[in-house]
Amino acid sequence: MLRAMNAATLLKRNIEQLGSCPPIDVAVVALAICRSHGHEWTTTFNASGAQELFERAREEAATFFERFEGGLFSKGEIVEVAAFAEKLVRDTKALVLGARALALAIDEKFGDTYVNRFIARERTTLRADVGFPVRDHDSEFLGPQPDATARLKLFPGGASPTVPVVLSFEHASALADLPSDACVATILPNMAPPHRAAAANLDEIKEHFEVEADVNLEAGKFFWVRPANADQMDRIRKLVEVAEREGARIALMPELCVTDAQQRELIEWFQKDRKRMLFTAGSAHSEDGGRRMNLARTHVHQDLHLVHEKFNPYILNGQLGEDLHETKSELTVYALGDLRTLVVLVCKDLLAHRVADVLAEMRLWLVLVPSLSPKTDDFRTVAGILATTGQTSLLAAIASFGDPKEAVVVAGRPRKAGSSNLPAFRTREELEGPAVVTTRLTKVKDMEPDQGLALVIHRL
Repeated sequence: MLRAMNAATLLKRNIEQLGSCPPIDVAVVALAICRSHGHEWTTTFNASGAQELFERAREEAATFFERFEGGLFSKGEIVEVAAFAEKLVRDTKALVLGARALALAIDEKFGDTYVNRFIARERTTLRADVGFPVRDHDSEFLGPQPDATARLKLFPGGASPTVPVVLSFEHASALADLPSDACVATILPNMAPPHRAAAANLDEIKEHFEVEADVNLEAGKFFWVRPANADQMDRIRKLVEVAEREGARIALMPELCVTDAQQRELIEWFQKDRKRMLFTAGSAHSEDGGRRMNLARTHVHQDLHLVHEKFNPYILNGQLGEDLHETKSELTVYALGDLRTLVVLVCKDLLAHRVADVLAEMRLWLVLVPSLSPKTDDFRTVAGILATTGQTSLLAAIASFGDPKEAVVVAGRPRKAGSSNLPAFRTREELEGPAVVTTRLTKVKDMEPDQGLALVIHRL
């Protein structure tokens, strides 16, 4: 009993220290308690009589918060909330049960106000145990998460990605009209013939896969990777027209399939023609004041495009490294008005330390990945993880110089974990040449072939 009393006092004091604050701050305190005692959750919740005490506490908490209005607790109201939180812990005889009951009740009453602070700030750098709003998810997809609610998560603790993670609402209104069941197109302008075997070295890549590159063998570096064919822009424009005819609202191309000038030209073309398509124009090597970058530019509308700078350079055969200099990268997660979120990452960014874990924790709606890679197993694995743990769709457009049976399109969508969590994909062997591959961002149904995900090929 003494332990429960001490725990109750701890939660009370942590809340009292907040002073006047929005409800999200109280919920974060409660969830942080749940996270720090997460190892106790299963044992505590399954103890004799614990579930009944917990459900009673949830009902009592829901009733308690009925009389509170607005998006801000006064200092006096915080004192009341803190005292009530103390009572919940005493009644449930467990800190983690009382804290979770409190967090769930706040979420049910005030969850739709969580986003206000983030909209006002526009950009928030997320750090360990910082709370952030998420879209409400199908509970059947989620396992036990005592440190999360339907509309609130804590940023992962422990080791974080090597670049800052930013939640951005600055373009929420511009992104708002993207339909949740959008048709998505991967546009693949360069495709070696199906009979062409995987390249064994850089010379074979340049000879057979429509790729040029500047290489410094002495320094072990490469840069200025670019398409070798003269008709690249004509191909891309024709493939974009195919995607438009198919009703695509989102499209992406592979990594380094354009030069910096060509990428800028494509963005200007989309903006000038007022195209209603979120379009990631692959990525391009660029240099500015000594900085060497690999940039993915994404058209949103005629006045806006987004830029992502690659932060995890590629190393070819363990010998030649992509010569990125003085990168100023971050992982920017863009929010839509309805709390769907999307991110653009370039190739190995997706595979960088802790990135996949963080994306899954953030319950993203969509991840777009322009890539240039001979192997795709890791992309498929991550797509499966995101689909089942984060209810996230992932689309990767891949310029491949690998085996003809390697994927050039990888597509994963939300689904329950099952006997196979791998996403659908299409190969160079299947496409046979430059093409568009389309699919829809709808939830996968159980027991459908290929996880119910149709990847339709439209050849040029």
